[in-house]
Amino acid sequence: MKKRNIAYDNSFHKQFKKLIKNNKDLEKRILEVLKLMKNDIFDSRLMTHKLSGELKKYYASKISFDLRIVFYFDEEFIYLIDIGNHDDVY
Repeated sequence: MKKRNIAYDNSFHKQFKKLIKNNKDLEKRILEVLKLMKNDIFDSRLMTHKLSGELKKYYASKISFDLRIVFYFDEEFIYLIDIGNHDDVY
């Protein structure tokens, strides 16, 4: 399986920075998840699933009990769209 690169926009980066502010453990966990995603976006530990409704072209992976990352992908890249708690990203 080919490794994909990670791409994100400024809005994702802002939300990421806000989440990890003063929380090194969360930052470490998110970076671990991104590493898993690069290797295999369907790694069972990520609990990756396709979304429905208005978000039907996206997927989500679990970072923690209530924290999700929303993305889409192609052969080369994983495009990070949103990160946050379940109710905020869906």
